[in-house]
Amino acid sequence: QKHADSVMKIVKTNTMKEYFAQPIHKVKYIELTLIPAFSGSRISIENAYKDSQPYKSHMEERKAKDKMLWNLGLGLQFGFEKERYHLFAGLQYQVLSYQVSVRNISSEIISGLAGTPKKFDFNATDSFAMSNRTINTTSLLPPPTETVESYVTNRYKYLAIPIGMTYKLKVRGRFQAGLTAQLTPQFLLSYKGLLYQQESGFYVKQKSASENHIRNTNLSMNAGLEMNYFLRKHVSVMFRPQYGMSLFPAEKAAISTSLRFWTFSFGSRYYF
Repeated sequence: QKHADSVMKIVKTNTMKEYFAQPIHKVKYIELTLIPAFSGSRISIENAYKDSQPYKSHMEERKAKDKMLWNLGLGLQFGFEKERYHLFAGLQYQVLSYQVSVRNISSEIISGLAGTPKKFDFNATDSFAMSNRTINTTSLLPPPTETVESYVTNRYKYLAIPIGMTYKLKVRGRFQAGLTAQLTPQFLLSYKGLLYQQESGFYVKQKSASENHIRNTNLSMNAGLEMNYFLRKHVSVMFRPQYGMSLFPAEKAAISTSLRFWTFSFGSRYYF
């Protein structure tokens, strides 16, 4: 009996290996994913302003001080898989954001007079300046306990449509690994944050902007790796780390802001 059980176990193990080792020639799948994204800004300046102040110094400070942030999105994807590659398209709820360091604007600065450093208060005003702007050339520095600048989050929420391809580099039993790339049209659902007002050189709340600087549609490009492991013949789990960037500025102004991001998608597929 023990000998028979051992033989059956070996036969069953070999059958499972053969089962998962069978190449996929033509299969469809649906994929549900969570999409953590670590996003930040890419700063550029229009040629007409690149040698002008304060635009040049503002751009340099933005590049040095802007912070990346974690975000979370969702995705639903449909794919058509063959032996060495698969094509896919889907829908995503995409959240991308970054932080910019600014300080309050006082009435004295707006009127051209020397002002004194103020404690940062986001609700006190609609206008903000870059933190390196001279705000008082004669008075003493602010008390050490008082914060005169702070980080404000600019957040974009998109409905995105990823369209791409994955090429398999390795297929071994239940495991697959490959290179993946995609183009993603993005449609803006909402924006919250500050906008650069090139007439004044200040950053203003969106409701105070004199013109619409935010691009409602954009296009991003992503590339990276994809790993897929079959739990059963028709069910797998996947992990897809990618680097991406918007191909056009998300905010259009003398100082423009594009978005860059790392995504770490993970989820499950069902093959049919």
